Amino acid sequence: MIQFILDTVTPACQEVLDAIVAANSGLAESYGDDAWTIELQGRFSEFFEKEVTVFPTVSGTASNDFLGRVFLAHRFLPHLRSLRSLR
Repeated sequence: MIQFILDTVTPACQEVLDAIVAANSGLAESYGDDAWTIELQGRFSEFFEKEVTVFPTVSGTASNDFLGRVFLAHRFLPHLRSLRSLR
């Protein structure tokens, strides 16, 4: 039987816990300027054979929320700008 459950109801696997412990040392820049995000963007760019921007999130729910906001902004922002110009 296939179970469709959230990604936040199961414990983290040992590999994830080990990676968190390894990354939890020293200071790091915020908002995408940290070494891990820069390396991740490099790996994704190499995989897709073009420069890409990666936005790491903490869960699938956070990813869905972020993507929804980006989609809404992209879809409706031009219309809002048009309405403002009518004033």
